[in-house]
Amino acid sequence: MFVIDLQLLVDKGIGFVQPVAGAGIPDVGKSESQQSLRDLARRMLTAFHESPHAQPGGTILAIEEEFRASVIPDCPDLLGRIDLVTVERAALRITDYKTARSRWNRASIREAAPQMLLYAELVRPLAQALGVTTIELQWIVLTKTKEPFVGTHVLIPQPRQLKWAKSVVRLVWRAIVNGHFYPAPSARNCATCPYWTACQQWEG
Repeated sequence: MFVIDLQLLVDKGIGFVQPVAGAGIPDVGKSESQQSLRDLARRMLTAFHESPHAQPGGTILAIEEEFRASVIPDCPDLLGRIDLVTVERAALRITDYKTARSRWNRASIREAAPQMLLYAELVRPLAQALGVTTIELQWIVLTKTKEPFVGTHVLIPQPRQLKWAKSVVRLVWRAIVNGHFYPAPSARNCATCPYWTACQQWEG
């Protein structure tokens, strides 16, 4: 088993957060301080380290690996960076790690499902090469709460969901090809969006 220096991880993490906080990124609240971020990071890392997810089962095939493939006809290749791919009990498992302000519910899963379903399509050639017929999909969600919680959520793919996800990508690509661009204001993203000026100048 690996021995992890949590304090070292916290210190390095805070080092990355500091310049972001100074830039006024919306994700960092005005009430946050270096010490509060450090304490939260320590609690989150400790919770994860003490959970069974810190030592994934099976054989690890990929960590933050980029997968690229033609998934949807008449669209460019899709490119995805997948957090973890393992194989165990004749099944290929995709694990996506998330942090959240609270525990996930059904709506959270429904919102994240399209990306995960497309990830499954990207790794299908790998599964076929390994002679694996089953692809399992799961999220590991770590909450940014006073008492961080590590939860597991499994997605059972449904053909209708995959068809919907592919249709959305196809429509988006068609809009790009036809030059259908329009502002999409967001309190969360506008402050750091590189296209903010262009949006302000857009006249329809």
